[in-house]
Amino acid sequence: MSTFIQTNLEKPRAWFPQDLSRDSSWIHFLSREAVTEIEEALQHAKATGKKWLEMTANDFPLKRHAKQAIDQAFAVTQTAYGMCLLKGFPVERWSVEDARLAHWGIGLNVGVARTQNIASQVMNDVRDEGGSYKVKNGRGYNTNAGLDFHVDSCDVVALLCLQTAKSGGTSKVTSSIAIVDEVKRLRPDLIPHDLVTRTNRIGVIAPYISRWFFAEAINGIEQSLREAGMDLLLYNFSEVDARARIFQHKQLRGKVDALIVISMPPTDEEFKSLLSLGIPITTIGFIHEGCTSIAIDDVQGGRVATKHLTDLGHREIAVLSGQRETAYNFDVSDNRTKGYIEVLNSVGVEWNPDYEIRGDFNIYTAEIAMEAFLQRKKLPSAIFCHSDEMAFGALKAIRKKGLRVPEDISIIGFDDHLIAQYVGLTTVAQPPQFEGQVAAAAAISEVTHRTSEHKNILVPLSLVVRETTAKI
Repeated sequence: MSTFIQTNLEKPRAWFPQDLSRDSSWIHFLSREAVTEIEEALQHAKATGKKWLEMTANDFPLKRHAKQAIDQAFAVTQTAYGMCLLKGFPVERWSVEDARLAHWGIGLNVGVARTQNIASQVMNDVRDEGGSYKVKNGRGYNTNAGLDFHVDSCDVVALLCLQTAKSGGTSKVTSSIAIVDEVKRLRPDLIPHDLVTRTNRIGVIAPYISRWFFAEAINGIEQSLREAGMDLLLYNFSEVDARARIFQHKQLRGKVDALIVISMPPTDEEFKSLLSLGIPITTIGFIHEGCTSIAIDDVQGGRVATKHLTDLGHREIAVLSGQRETAYNFDVSDNRTKGYIEVLNSVGVEWNPDYEIRGDFNIYTAEIAMEAFLQRKKLPSAIFCHSDEMAFGALKAIRKKGLRVPEDISIIGFDDHLIAQYVGLTTVAQPPQFEGQVAAAAAISEVTHRTSEHKNILVPLSLVVRETTAKI
């Protein structure tokens, strides 16, 4: 379960001081678990005996809570405000050297260090040591003298504060997007010509638009694009046969500046065709090498749901899964079922294939499948549904049978659908709108900044306990 603050991130935009004073979404707090994991990684790094420049991320291994916290903080820097204040580092019990190493190790999990001066230094102490130099384009970290405005030659600058400055310590920062907007207003002739000739559209490929997850993700994308002054061009598969046509580059060339593909892992041939467009590709719902991907850990989601049930004493647990064999190459059901089986095995329960019920990620098919399943004499004490919509169908079928939830059968869903809170459904929550916003921000960044670095961003899940699960 996620133990750190979930923020509502937006796309990159021009920000001003008054924005930061009104909104605290750029301020995050490390959980106790994340701090523990960071300190464990610190001890591991110290034990290696390696020099800093010899280290890799494997020498500072961040576990789940710490990795999620750092990844989310990094995501914030790439979205709304371009900065994130991450509070809670235990600097009061670290030595200065330990603090430096921890700072370095966390950086290894984010990117590659860049030198910031002619001396090729990669880590500098920011403190007043009496320097008083003032030269043109001067740079320095050990003075309280005012320095000329400058930009850093890297994507992210990380600062770790060890103590409050006695005096001074002021840095003036500005939004790069605000600068670009001002240049556009005063000197539009300085804007590169290729930026003018862009379509200013982002394409979105999705198999459905009416199902909750896809609708929420598309809504998040559309919001971010609208705020960026860009348009969304939707390619929806009304027919399965349309997949072949849409994934052909001829249908897309010259129409969009970037593509976002939702929950449809392309084949090698399809992905090669998309790459031939020469535009950025971002995926939602699955990880694909060669592009930026925003996804959840479906296996972990299956674990979280099933562990909640086993912790309540349940051992006879059925699973209501989505169809596996579809033209869309969905692997969600397989992954969530994998996590479910892993937890069953961990408590000494052998998976019973007869306890798998096949739906199709919607209320209607789930209700029909559950009605057929309830005809058997021996029923499970709990059911893990691969989506909230299927859980709604299961709830209806169970109650039509005259059974009570959770007294007779506990139900847990997956998604945290808008209706889940109204029916009291326990569920594993994911934020598809947030995933859409992050994907849109990544696509916009690649289009506007012509970056080629690809990242796999795992969005955290959380367990939401309501009234449909109970102890036995």
